[in-house]
Amino acid sequence: MKLYKYRPFNVWALDIIVNNELYLAYPKELNDPMDCAIFIDEKREELPTAICSLSKKNNDYIMWSYYADGHKGICLKLNYDNLIKAIEVENQKITQRKAVYLEEVNYCSEKEYRKNVNNMRTDRGDIIIDKKNTLLKIKTNNFKHEKEIRLITKSFDIKKKFKVNDLVEVVYLGLNMPSDQIRLLQHIVFILNKISNREISIYYAKDINKKNQVKFIKIGKK
Repeated sequence: MKLYKYRPFNVWALDIIVNNELYLAYPKELNDPMDCAIFIDEKREELPTAICSLSKKNNDYIMWSYYADGHKGICLKLNYDNLIKAIEVENQKITQRKAVYLEEVNYCSEKEYRKNVNNMRTDRGDIIIDKKNTLLKIKTNNFKHEKEIRLITKSFDIKKKFKVNDLVEVVYLGLNMPSDQIRLLQHIVFILNKISNREISIYYAKDINKKNQVKFIKIGKK
């Protein structure tokens, strides 16, 4: 499986590239206020979890606009095998349950989404704990184009940063990324490859096709 992470080019993006760490956000930090939340008597109840949102796509025009600073940011291809290994190692520490795992998001209509939320309550209005997990893997069709895969933890043993060896394989640069930031990122990747014996590649966005897909070309090739 190919997994990607869209980011503005900032210190958090460099944390992924240089330090091999993924940031897991609490529900209140997500861009969708309905995500991973139940509303009871007009009060928002969040699930005790943290999530890192990934995607199966690196060429989505809308995602580049929303999550990569208007095409001025980057998209990172992650090393899937190393991510799975890191998850397995973490789960071996806590044998009673999965401390961290990947979950593919399912998309549904607004009506079906609210039906799922309502089904989590008993006739008395109490929340059925076992059904809370459903909210972690459903979103409305408004987000269907994102093809999201989630890295999830419900364990307080996990910090908000998840470490994975040699996490990044490829860096994709946005169409509008400033030239000075491109040079800086090229220098950082060059140093990383040299001192850490890594093979991170860099691609830049060349244009947008008729299907609103971003097209890339590897730096150093014409």
